[in-house]
Amino acid sequence: MRMKSLHITAVLGTAAIIVATLALFFYIKALDADKNEGNSEATHAEFTAIAAGYDHSVALRTDGSVVAWGKNKDDRKKVPNGLKDVTAIAAGALHTVALRTDGSVAAWGNNEYGQTDVPNGLKDVTAIAAERSHTVALRTDGSVVAWGNNEYDQTDVPNGLKDVTAIAAGRSHTVALRTDGSVVAWGSNESGQTDVPNGLKDVSAIAAGAEHTVALRTDGSVVAWGANRSGQTEVPNGLKDITAIAAGYFHTVALRTDGSVVAWGWNESGQTDVPNGLKDVTAVAAGYKHTMALRTDGSVAA
Repeated sequence: MRMKSLHITAVLGTAAIIVATLALFFYIKALDADKNEGNSEATHAEFTAIAAGYDHSVALRTDGSVVAWGKNKDDRKKVPNGLKDVTAIAAGALHTVALRTDGSVAAWGNNEYGQTDVPNGLKDVTAIAAERSHTVALRTDGSVVAWGNNEYDQTDVPNGLKDVTAIAAGRSHTVALRTDGSVVAWGSNESGQTDVPNGLKDVSAIAAGAEHTVALRTDGSVVAWGANRSGQTEVPNGLKDITAIAAGYFHTVALRTDGSVVAWGWNESGQTDVPNGLKDVTAVAAGYKHTMALRTDGSVAA
C-alpha cells in the first residue's frame, strides 16, 4: 500500500510540475507582450509609410493595412476593423487618419472638435494631413478641405485656393503648396508661422510643427520660419541635398539624398539625437517628443 501511495504522489508531483511550467511559460509570454506593446510593430520589415502623433505612432503596411502603437487615449491607435486598401496615413495629436485607394478617408481617435468627422461625400482625395485637433484633405482637382477645430481659422480654406499639390497641418495653422512652387498658409500666426517669407519659390515639399513651418526647395535646401524658442527654425549651416522634411512640435527633421537624417530643435527626450549608424532612410516623421525613420528595407526606427 505504501508503494502505491508513493506512486500516486510521484504522478501528482509530476503533473504539478508540468502545470507550473506551463503557467510560467504563459506568464513569460504575457510579460513579453506587455514589454513589446508599443514598439513591436517597429521591428517588422513590411512598411511603406509612417506618421507620428503626440505620443503615438502609425505605420502603413505593404498590404494596405495600418498598425499603430504608443498611448491609446481616445482609441487613437485602435485601427478600425476591416480597414484596408490604405495608401496614406496621418497622425494628429490625439487622432489618426487614413486615405484609401478609392479616395475616401477614415479617421478615428479623439473627436472633441469634430476632427474625425469626415465630411459626408468627401471623395477623390489624394493626400491627408492632421495635427492637434484638425484634419486636412487634398482633392485630385487641387482643392483643399479642412475640418475640426477652427479656433484660429485653421480650417477656413482661403477662397480661390487652387492648384494645390501638397498640404501640411500645424497645431493651429494649415499650409498648402501650389503647383507653381509657391506656399500659402493660414490660421494662427502667433509666432509668424503663416508669414511665408517674401520671394520663397521653387518649393517641392512642406511641413508644419506646433508653431513653425518648413519648406524644402527643389535645389535641396531648407527654409523654416515661425517659433524658434527651441532652435527649430535654425536650419544647420551647409545643410543640402535634402529630399524630405518633417516637423515635430518644436523640432525639425530632414532626410538627405544619401539616406542619412539630420534633426534640430527641442531635444528634451532625445528626439533630435539621430541614432548612430542610421542609414538607408526613405522617409521621416516627427511627433511631439519622438522622431521616426523608414528604411529602404521597410523597417522603422523610432
